[in-house]
Amino acid sequence: MKYLLLAYILLQPAFASSPVWLVESAQNQIFLAGTIHVLRASDHPLPTAFETAYGQSQILTFETDIGETKSPAFQQQVIQAVTLGQNQTLQDLLSPQTQKELNAYFLKNNINLEQFSRFKPSMIAMTLTLIELRKLGAGSHGVDQYYFDKAIKDQKKILALESLQHQIDFLAHLGEGQEDLMIQQTL
Repeated sequence: MKYLLLAYILLQPAFASSPVWLVESAQNQIFLAGTIHVLRASDHPLPTAFETAYGQSQILTFETDIGETKSPAFQQQVIQAVTLGQNQTLQDLLSPQTQKELNAYFLKNNINLEQFSRFKPSMIAMTLTLIELRKLGAGSHGVDQYYFDKAIKDQKKILALESLQHQIDFLAHLGEGQEDLMIQQTL
């Protein structure tokens, strides 16, 4: 049986210039593909290695259940997980200098910092990153979403490596204990 595993991988290809690797045994073939969650429309079409691997695979495995990440229940859980505790604000976690730089960034981008004062720095860091990616034209054209949608249409079996709760926990605790540094590095 052949599988296509799509996961966000920050490694250079071990050989050749392909973003897709093949791992084989006597019984199975597994394609491993390094992917990016957000791309520009102009980044498509993807390298042919992706289409070749997809065409030869009966099962696709993603980092998490992409379909469920669109559900209102999941989105509500994420918002709850990245919201600071009662009586705590973002300013409690950041140095005055970082607050000043963050405020200047938000002002420059016509965003009211107060809208984000109850969110954990992990949410702020993701927001800053997405703002900058959008300026470059990147959006929801990522490799994972493209092949997830294609697999649904083609009725291929879809699996996930991580639970949605694992993703939520990761987002909720990202940078914990080093909040100021995380915002500084993101800025």
